[in-house]
Amino acid sequence: MALVCYSLHDDFELLMDIGMSPTEAIASATGRAAEQMGLDDVGVIAEGKRADSLLLSRDPAENIHNTRAIDSVWVNGVCLIAKRF
Repeated sequence: MALVCYSLHDDFELLMDIGMSPTEAIASATGRAAEQMGLDDVGVIAEGKRADSLLLSRDPAENIHNTRAIDSVWVNGVCLIAKRF
């Protein structure tokens, strides 16, 4: 099982420092990164792909720091970590 590294959030900020929008930074670290590594079952939300994802409570397209507002972590379609309300 792989868990997201905290440094990924820092990487988003660095990508924005070079001029990317929040959406471009996230795409570069997910779908585009998977594509460059030759992985075809991760990096996008689509039927038939692995169901690994984060559910956020705030919109990262508005502010890249919102990638840290993690409500739940899903791996292979199973909720591993959920914020308790």
